[in-house]
Amino acid sequence: MGLMVFGLTSDRLSRDIYYFGLLLLAVSLPLSKFTMSIAQFMIAGSWLMGGDFQNKFKRLVSSPVLLLFLAVYLMHVLGVLWSEDTASAWRDVRIKLPLLLLPLLIGTSPKLPMVRFEWVLRAVGIGVLISTLIGFLVHKGFIAHEVKDIRDISIFISHIRLSLLCCISVFIALWFMNRKGPVLESFLWLLAMAWMIYFVMLLQSLTSMLIIALLIAIYMLVVFFRGRLLMIRIFSGTALLICVFLVVRMMYLVATSYAIKDTMPSNPVVEYTASGRPFVTNTGNLQLENGYYVWKRICEDELRQQWNDRSALNYDGRDLKGHEIRFTLIRFLTSKGLDKDSAAITRLTAKELKAIESGIANVFYIEHSGLTARLHQTIWEYQNYLKSGDPTGHSITQRLEYWKTGWHIFKANPWTGVGTGDLQMEFDRQYEASQSKLTDQWRLRTHNQYLSIGAAFGVLGLMLFMAMLFWPVILAIRLRDHLYLAFLATAMLSMLSEDTLETQAGVTFFAFFSCLFLFVHPVNRYIRVKKPSVQADRG
Repeated sequence: MGLMVFGLTSDRLSRDIYYFGLLLLAVSLPLSKFTMSIAQFMIAGSWLMGGDFQNKFKRLVSSPVLLLFLAVYLMHVLGVLWSEDTASAWRDVRIKLPLLLLPLLIGTSPKLPMVRFEWVLRAVGIGVLISTLIGFLVHKGFIAHEVKDIRDISIFISHIRLSLLCCISVFIALWFMNRKGPVLESFLWLLAMAWMIYFVMLLQSLTSMLIIALLIAIYMLVVFFRGRLLMIRIFSGTALLICVFLVVRMMYLVATSYAIKDTMPSNPVVEYTASGRPFVTNTGNLQLENGYYVWKRICEDELRQQWNDRSALNYDGRDLKGHEIRFTLIRFLTSKGLDKDSAAITRLTAKELKAIESGIANVFYIEHSGLTARLHQTIWEYQNYLKSGDPTGHSITQRLEYWKTGWHIFKANPWTGVGTGDLQMEFDRQYEASQSKLTDQWRLRTHNQYLSIGAAFGVLGLMLFMAMLFWPVILAIRLRDHLYLAFLATAMLSMLSEDTLETQAGVTFFAFFSCLFLFVHPVNRYIRVKKPSVQADRG
């Protein structure tokens, strides 16, 4: 028996503090970095209070998964030795601390009973629900907050992290509904799942939309072929067919918008606006917008005068995304199939005018939303990149530039990498060497976690990192641990387009859910100790 504290044994108190620390961390992930830190201190305090370090050490050395987590962190510490920028290296080591502490603290602590594990999952959903509802109120103007881009409605954490948390919440909802609990709770989870999917589409997070679409399609296929009830199988098959129809329709809409509907004269004659001013046509620039030539029939004198009469933002200034308004306006008018003159601006609705001021350069993006609009924008960004070679200001093409630069760094340092702290410095050098058209503001790192690890630590470091990711997968498949598999798929797919582990929030996100599903989930706990001295609390 441990010491008595407030009528509880120290063992029971430490387990209660540990549980509440997990709850606080779960609900804080989408809401507060401050309470996220407090929660980790609570977990660390409960770990120290619980004592029993001999058995904790046994749990540590008996778990290959835990040892791999610690090895990856140790790799970052050792990487300081061959880093030029040691200040950045130690800062990176500090940022990665959750990758050491959470597996060590959670992985060696006594497991939770199922009822408490389920409440930690509910806390995740509650936190994400609160954050997304607040974001929606910001979007609708009920909460005052500057919104230059739809992604600015995520006011607590980055929109990328929030969209990934929405993905996790969708799979948690599916897990609860599959457990056949109370009908009311299953219905509430169904509503929550629909809301999370809607919010991800509202954020226009391409990565998260694709993750949800892919994993739900796989889930419906499994249910269709392996479901026990005929009605469930019919429902899954029907839902899958509807999804296929929506995808085909989306691709048709995007393809139709890119079909050429215009002609560019090789030797244009001078044409005039209704006010008698000449149009200008640049036959050397064949840029298209919804199948119409952007630089055909333009009268900037009329555009400037009429735009300044209707908008508070100057024609020669910038829109709310930082782009020149004249280009945004010309692209938008072109997308509607209009000439670029004063008459076209008078035909703009108040909604369209506000959209142009917000930096929306194509009417397609206000007529369509979600994945359809994002796919259209992605194609436009890529085509523009091929023509101009300038990726600046566009998320997809900037990533192509980041990946190309990261690959050059990796090839130049294939075995040991550049070290823990030198990645940004090496990127800056490579941007200069390749004469990248990226502006200084956007000369960032890889936005690909695998390339980041490879460039920093070489092939051997990348192999160690991949071992940490894949070691538990075989066991998870055998035990049908769908929660962990869904999370890992989400994390690994997100790492293709994001440096998930390069911020403290991202590291905490990855480490927490890895530990939650690998070490806390009482059914699929991946630590094998023959005779653990501490039994799970049944209360």
